[in-house]
Amino acid sequence: MEHEPFIFKGKLYDFEQKIVEFLLVDAEMNGSDPNQTIIYIYILLHRKLTQAQLAELTGFPKSKVSKITSKLVMEGILKKEFIPGTHTNEYMLIQQPFEMNFVPIEKIIQSFNEMTAFMENMIDELLKLPGKYRQDRDLLVWRLYDFCRYSRGCSQILEFNIEHSRLSKFTYIDKTYDLLTPQFRDHIREYLMNLDKSSTYLIDLQDEEIQKIEAKVIKFLLDHVIKEEKESISRILAYFMTRGKLTQNSIQQLTDFSSGTISQTLRYLLKEKKIDQIPTTRIAGNEYYYTMESISLMLLRHHASVYKDLIAWKPTFDEIKQQLNEHGNDLLFTDGYFSIYTITDKILTIFFTKYEQYLNQHERLLEINEKSIFQPSSDLN
Repeated sequence: MEHEPFIFKGKLYDFEQKIVEFLLVDAEMNGSDPNQTIIYIYILLHRKLTQAQLAELTGFPKSKVSKITSKLVMEGILKKEFIPGTHTNEYMLIQQPFEMNFVPIEKIIQSFNEMTAFMENMIDELLKLPGKYRQDRDLLVWRLYDFCRYSRGCSQILEFNIEHSRLSKFTYIDKTYDLLTPQFRDHIREYLMNLDKSSTYLIDLQDEEIQKIEAKVIKFLLDHVIKEEKESISRILAYFMTRGKLTQNSIQQLTDFSSGTISQTLRYLLKEKKIDQIPTTRIAGNEYYYTMESISLMLLRHHASVYKDLIAWKPTFDEIKQQLNEHGNDLLFTDGYFSIYTITDKILTIFFTKYEQYLNQHERLLEINEKSIFQPSSDLN
């Protein structure tokens, strides 16, 4: 039997639902587990909850709540305490609210630097392979170089922003390779976008050594970069990042997914604007080409779009705070008022400030990359 009421009432219940919805969107953007996140959010709002209370709030079965709370206790996110006179535990946060949501900037920079270092090592391995001109190797070199433009650019602009406020002054410092001549860049773009009849083919990575390197890259992308809910989306997206241009048949050969799964995934990736269907004639077999022209442009555009969607929530929280202030006398001693008010205030002052900063950074990087991705990198400011 529960020892006290725990469900918020009236306006506070409505405000709670908005906070939960918003923080779940934020968690999804960061690749957090949605089931763990919703448990965390409710404990953040209610301070202390039992497994039975969490089950009622989330709609999860008690067995699922038990599994998640045990994992969060083991990870040092929650702690549990017995309620005196019962056989029931209450769960509460160990960390202060919102410590989970923003990683220190130094760790973010380190993560991007590690991504860049890994991809550069893979490029070095590819360039050591024998043979002066190999289109399979050269394509993969370009794709990894393109990813490095994203990861290197993100780390550089974060470091720049620590000491400077005017992002318009930011200049990207690139690392180039002898292979990446203007002619090579033109040829790659013609291939990826089917810009002439001679480019309507697929480069197959048949060499065993290149396949091994691609497999390492795919694993790295799945472990550290791609955070999709479905495995099929993650794997197909990873192959678009390494190959650039694919058909439904080639995806089936690479992944063994069913044609239905592949068709559904392609529709999703097109809707999310992560790939494009190339507007040219069909190839043999009545198939279309699909392309991810640039990894760096896709990632930067996607992140900028997500930040815009999150910033669009700001008027909602401005309204919540206004109503909390206007009805403070009526709600002040109502269960949940202080936690709702505190979290709303932190969302407004911490979350949206960060989102706006990140959006500005991504838009600046996007501006630079759109001008220079298929241009020599001598002057990218």
